[in-house]
Amino acid sequence: MEEERKAERQTAKIVSIKEISTGKYLKQEGWEPNYILTRSNEKVSRANVIGVVVTVPENSSSAFIDDGTGKIELRSFDGGPNFSNITIGDILIVIGRPREYNNEIYINAEVIRKIENKGWLEFRKKEIALKNLHAGEDIEQENEQVKDENVEPQKIEEIDLIDSLLMKIKELDKGEGCNIEELGETFENADDIVSQLLLRGEIFEIAPGRVKVLE
Repeated sequence: MEEERKAERQTAKIVSIKEISTGKYLKQEGWEPNYILTRSNEKVSRANVIGVVVTVPENSSSAFIDDGTGKIELRSFDGGPNFSNITIGDILIVIGRPREYNNEIYINAEVIRKIENKGWLEFRKKEIALKNLHAGEDIEQENEQVKDENVEPQKIEEIDLIDSLLMKIKELDKGEGCNIEELGETFENADDIVSQLLLRGEIFEIAPGRVKVLE
C-alpha cells in the first residue's frame, strides 16, 4: 500500500503553466517530495506540460516555454536533458519537477521531447479544461471555455478511455513492460491510443511491441 501511495504521489500530472506558476510551492520533510499546491488544491510534485520554446539563453542549460496560459523556465542539471538541440519555436512535451528559487517557480526537467504536430497544443488545452471541469473548479467559466474551444462531449469519454488504458498498462506490466497486443483484447483501437500516448510522452517503448508508463 505504501508503494502505491508513493507511485501516486510521483505521477507526472497534466497541468497548465499557469497552474504551476500561480500555485504555492510547499517544501516537505524527509522523503516526502516537495510540490505545487494549485488554486484548485491539486498537489503537483511532477508535472507534464506542453509548450512552445520562446527563449533559449546562450551558454545556459535552460529554456523558456509558453503554453498560452503563461511562461516558465526549464532547467536541467547534471545528468538531465540537453538543451543544445532546442530552438525557438520548437514544441516540447516536458516531464519534470516544479522547483522554486528566489521566489521564482521553474521546472527541473527530467524528460524533454519535441512534438511536430501543433495540434497537440490545442488538444492539451482541451484536456486541462475538461480536467478542471471534472474537479469542479469555476464550472461556469470552464463550461464557457469548453464551448469556445469546441470540445465535443466525446472528448470526455476519450480522456476517460486514455486513463483506463494507462491503468491497464500498469496492471499488465510485471517489470518488462506491457505487450501492446494484450491491450487490444480489452480496448478497441488500442494501437491508435498507444500511438497518441507515445507522442505525448505518457508512455515509452521499452522494447519492440512493449510499453511502460512514464512515471
